Amino acid sequence: MTKRWVLSLLLLFVLGSAPASASATGLGLPVSGKVTAVDSLERKLRLGGQLFYVPQSVKGLEGLAPGMSVVLQYESVGNRSVVTKIEAAEPD
Repeated sequence: MTKRWVLSLLLLFVLGSAPASASATGLGLPVSGKVTAVDSLERKLRLGGQLFYVPQSVKGLEGLAPGMSVVLQYESVGNRSVVTKIEAAEPD
């Protein structure tokens, strides 16, 4: 039973450190779609049904409007999706 407990603890530690290591290396998950809502004051952006938080260090939020197609790079920080990069989507 002790061996199982140690393995479970080790697995929890490895899985728990994965987002931190991805964040430290600057890796982000890409997502693309049409903007459905923008709140420049609160620095929030809604893409489809997902809410994203945009830090002050990320440029490009001010130029967005509902209906625009964008590609975002984001990281999961706790229970929030935090944008690391905003790009205009390529036209179809």
